[in-house]
Amino acid sequence: MDSHLTAPTPRRVGRSPVADLTRDSDWTGLPVTVVGLGVAGIGAVRALCALGAAVTVRDSGVGRQVGDNAAVAEHLGARVIVGDPTSSTRAGGSGPTDAWADLDGSCALLIASPGLPARTPILQRAQVMGVPIWGELALAWQLRRPGDGPWLLITGTNGKTTTTLMLSAMLTAAGMRAPALGNIGTSVVAAVMFDDPLDALALEVSAQQLSRAGDLRGDAAAVTNIADDHFDYFTGADLPAEFTGADLPAEFTGADLPAEFTVADLPAGGPALAYRLAKARVFRGARHAVVNVDDPATIDLPRLGGCPADCPIIGVTQAEPAHGQLGVSDGWLIDRAFADAEPLTPVAGQAALAGPNLANALAAAALARTVGVAAHAIAGGLGAVRPAPHRSALIANAAGVAWVDDSKATNAHAARASIAGWDRVVWIAGGDAKGQHFDGLIPAVRSRLRAVVLLGADRALLAAALTRWAPELPVVEVTGPTLPSGRPDAASIMERVVAAAADLAQPGDTVLLAPACASWDMFADYGERGELFTAAVRARIRREHRQ
Repeated sequence: MDSHLTAPTPRRVGRSPVADLTRDSDWTGLPVTVVGLGVAGIGAVRALCALGAAVTVRDSGVGRQVGDNAAVAEHLGARVIVGDPTSSTRAGGSGPTDAWADLDGSCALLIASPGLPARTPILQRAQVMGVPIWGELALAWQLRRPGDGPWLLITGTNGKTTTTLMLSAMLTAAGMRAPALGNIGTSVVAAVMFDDPLDALALEVSAQQLSRAGDLRGDAAAVTNIADDHFDYFTGADLPAEFTGADLPAEFTGADLPAEFTVADLPAGGPALAYRLAKARVFRGARHAVVNVDDPATIDLPRLGGCPADCPIIGVTQAEPAHGQLGVSDGWLIDRAFADAEPLTPVAGQAALAGPNLANALAAAALARTVGVAAHAIAGGLGAVRPAPHRSALIANAAGVAWVDDSKATNAHAARASIAGWDRVVWIAGGDAKGQHFDGLIPAVRSRLRAVVLLGADRALLAAALTRWAPELPVVEVTGPTLPSGRPDAASIMERVVAAAADLAQPGDTVLLAPACASWDMFADYGERGELFTAAVRARIRREHRQ
């Protein structure tokens, strides 16, 4: 997509209230503040500047991406304020930053990065001032083209990106123009403003994005799975006060709680409830809802999120599907929701369906079927799809051992799904546990584990859980040298991890990097962790071939 294309010339129809602004409204001079200069932020800046708004951009970061995008924003005519708000000066100028969290009194609209929780000072200030706060999804929805095709939304704790890529590939195989959008890297705002008309939008959406989705109404939506996550973002403090026990699933309220029970009575469950309510928002106004019946936590989400009463709820399962579901039967993906047990594609021999990706493929196929995609296009799309990096990616098969990089498995739920996709696993785990405990994970995966290799700052938490729940398993803890800066030498440590895993693995095993932890204790991100793992595996295999 060329985001430098000229935006459509707005048709001047007079000033609209902010809530009613569209791509055809008069945005000229409208004071808009964009907070955050990531992919979503710079996409919003491009669109708003093209529409003629008076844009101010703020970002407290100082990294390369912020600097590059700040330069682009200034070139587009935006006023840019970047840098650490606790420092004494602002980048690009001088003077105190006491007002960093303040807004100009004329600010009419604030566009917030999805990474900013509601407690962020500038967002709290906007709320006090009565300034509307939109996220990327809300802005894209307001700027959408009437001629674009259906919006197909994918969310879930894990598997969102892979499912979105699969859906886009299926739609493309059906001859539709339907790029993968959202967290994958292409801003949905840029797509609806600058791209050619789309036959469909395959859109990955996070809980954070959904919490500021405005009037977004997807034509169809899917939740891949749900587990407690992002409690650093969803505190429960901003739950709607009008929610009562009568509105909530039993898992939140308990059978013995009265209907007048309110969110205020649930302090401990507030983050979990807030997170799930944000995920459920994906179903508001949907014409089709897709849930994972193998994950019971997803089943109530359409009702909780405001799915219309007449909206068909389609289940997906890795077992034999019932009527109204897609599932697996005799080695085939089968559709019993839109057809009478129509076979869609065989499971055997398809790399795209390995490990936890079978469930993702079923969710993608269900969404594709809501817009009439035929079985041959489902099969063709799965054959053509290339998984995103570090998501159950097969690195190599050597000496009867498969080496798999699932560095994106940054929480216990993702690790459990990853391990469940393989029969005998030498598991590589550890890192920054983000406050998690692992007493639920180890019993669930114990039967598939041959051995475990641990690394990272919180490896002791995993070691203790393994001692409690799987004391028979061999466990190797790996440490290593540090750099002059005091940081761990991540490359050297990963080489030791791979050597330990190779010593433990036997023919028929899978050595699986699925850390169940974040990477920040040792690596720049999960991508660097996966790349160093891949490099260490390939280097070891090359050495063995030379011997």
